[in-house]
Amino acid sequence: MEITVPDAVLARACAGDEEARGAIYVAVAPATLTLIRRIVGERVVSEDLFQDTMMTFYERLPQFRREAPLGAWLRQIAISRCLMYLRSPWKRLCLTLDPADFGVGVAGAARVTPDYRGESIDLERALAALAPTARAVVWMYEVEVIPTRR
Repeated sequence: MEITVPDAVLARACAGDEEARGAIYVAVAPATLTLIRRIVGERVVSEDLFQDTMMTFYERLPQFRREAPLGAWLRQIAISRCLMYLRSPWKRLCLTLDPADFGVGVAGAARVTPDYRGESIDLERALAALAPTARAVVWMYEVEVIPTRR
């Protein structure tokens, strides 16, 4: 579902109106955080990346040229942030370390939260079982790209 924001609200937000920015946040936050969480798989990291995404979004909002829908533009920022994180040297180092070497319990994939029900639990588990890069590719191909072509 595409996120639509009235042009008047968008214009006010570009001018720095906090109320308009709040209205945009309410409209875009749930979908954006879900996207980031699906790609990254870790709740805490997802929240940090979401905050970084929203900061970048508001910094660049006056530059938004309306060549694409606002939601698609924000999605591009979020995906870029996720991929930068997954490619970071720190993340690669963490993936090569074995938690057992440090006396830590099995870390790894994201935990499925109890508020998910039914089929979404299977999706969460399947995504959590993938390596971060594979999870990002599957999510972007199956959910982000293919539905827009239909």
